[in-house]
Amino acid sequence: MDGINFSQLCVFLLLKKCFCRQVINAFIGFFSGILWGRLSDRYGRRPILLICRLGALVGYLILAFSTNITMVVISRVLDGIFSRSILVTLTAVGDVVREEKRSAEMSKVGIPWIAGGLIGPAIGGLLSGSGMMGIGLACAGLSLLTFLNTLITFKETHPIISKPLAERLAHPAQRSDRGLLRQHNPRVLLSLNFFAFLSHIIFITTVTLYLTKRFGFTVGQIGGLFTLTGSINLVVRLAIFPRVLRRFGDRKTFQIGLLAFMAAFLILFFNPPVIGFVLISALISFGATCSVDVMHGIMSRSVQRHEQGQIMGLNAMVESASFVLAPIIGSFFLSLNYSGFYPAVSILTTLIAAVISMIPLREVSHNFLSPFQEKTP
Repeated sequence: MDGINFSQLCVFLLLKKCFCRQVINAFIGFFSGILWGRLSDRYGRRPILLICRLGALVGYLILAFSTNITMVVISRVLDGIFSRSILVTLTAVGDVVREEKRSAEMSKVGIPWIAGGLIGPAIGGLLSGSGMMGIGLACAGLSLLTFLNTLITFKETHPIISKPLAERLAHPAQRSDRGLLRQHNPRVLLSLNFFAFLSHIIFITTVTLYLTKRFGFTVGQIGGLFTLTGSINLVVRLAIFPRVLRRFGDRKTFQIGLLAFMAAFLILFFNPPVIGFVLISALISFGATCSVDVMHGIMSRSVQRHEQGQIMGLNAMVESASFVLAPIIGSFFLSLNYSGFYPAVSILTTLIAAVISMIPLREVSHNFLSPFQEKTP
C-alpha cells in the first residue's frame, strides 16, 4: 500500500462501485431507450411512464431485500431498463409545447436532477444507518408516489393516440429506426450530440479520479466540493441559461455551449488551483445545458410529431454509448504521466462536434421549422 493513503483507497473503491453501476445502467439503457421510445410512439406516453415507474419500484424493492451480490446486480439491471422514462417525459414535453419553446421547456426537466443530486446524498446519509434496506425502501416509496402521481394527474399527450380511432388508422405508419437513420437530419444531429455529450461525460465520470490525483482530496472534501459546484450549476441553469436562449436562439446557444466546453477544457489543460476547478465545473454545466439540453428540443423538431419518442430513444442510445465509453477514455488518459492528455481528448471531441454543427441541415416539409432555422417574427 506504499504511496496510497486510506482516503485515496476509499475514493478508489467508491469510484469503482459508481463505474460498475453506471456501466451496467448505461449498457442496459443502450437498448431500453430505443424500446421505450418506439413503444411510447405506438401506445402512448402515459402507459410507458406507468410501466417504467412500476419497474423502478420493483428494482428498488429487490435492492432493499438483497442478500447477495446477484440480487444487487438484478436490481441495477432493472434500474437500467426502466430508468429511461426520462426520455418519454421529454417526448411528452415536446408533444404539448410549441416548437419555438421546446428547448427552453425541455431543459427544465434537468432541474430536478440537479436538485436531487444536492438533496439525495444528504438523505442517503441519514438513511445509511439502516443499511441497504432503508435506502431501498425509501427509493421504492418515492417510486410509488411517482407512479400514483402519474396515474392520477398525467393525461395522454401523444398527438395520434389521443385522437379518435378513425384518425389514428388514417395516419401514416411509423418509420423504423433504420428509416430514421437514413435521413440526413437525424444522422447529423445524433452524431453531433454523441461528441458533444462525450466531451461532457468524460469529465463528469472521471472528475473524482482527477481531484484525487491532482489535489489528494478525501471523500469528504470531494463531497463538499460537489455540493458547492452543484449549487452553482443550479443557479447557472435557472438564471443564466434562459436569458442566453431567449437572446440567441437554439442554433447560437448550442454553439455557445460548445465554446463553454472549449474554454473549460483549455483552463483544465493548465492544471488550475481549486478555485479554477469551480470555474471549470460552472462552464461545463453551462455548456451542457446550452448544447445537450438544447439538442433535445432541436431533435424533437427533426422528425414527425408521432416519431418524437423514436428519435429520443435513438438519442438515449447515443448518450448511453457515451456513458460506457467516457469513463474508459477518461481514466486511461488520467493514468498517463503527462496531465495534458486528459483535457486534450475532451478538446478534440468538442472540436469534432463543432465541425459537425457546421453541416447544413435540410429543410423539413411540414409543421415545424428546420432545427437550426430561427423563427422569424
